Amino acid sequence: MSVLTHAPLEEWLCLWRLVQQSLACTRRLLLHFDSPGSALAADPDRWRSLGISSVHANRLARWQGDSAAGLRAELSDAVAADVAWCEAAGHGVLAFDHDSYPAL
Repeated sequence: MSVLTHAPLEEWLCLWRLVQQSLACTRRLLLHFDSPGSALAADPDRWRSLGISSVHANRLARWQGDSAAGLRAELSDAVAADVAWCEAAGHGVLAFDHDSYPAL
């Protein structure tokens, strides 16, 4: 079972996949946006202004755009596989904003 505090599992996983599993990017985005969904809805230029690489900001733009069918499908499939993994016995996700996440 997943333990998340502020957003649905799918939003977390989509953001995580969109920034190519970069913890630094994910953390930076979530320091500035109130949820993964808000970060996903943001303007790619806002991401760049926060120091997110152009590679990741461009992926966001492609994912948001009408021509993003390939990337959107790719991420959708990956997120579905991640969710299926999380649903297996003994698996789950503990988001770093959860009280149970270990301190550094």
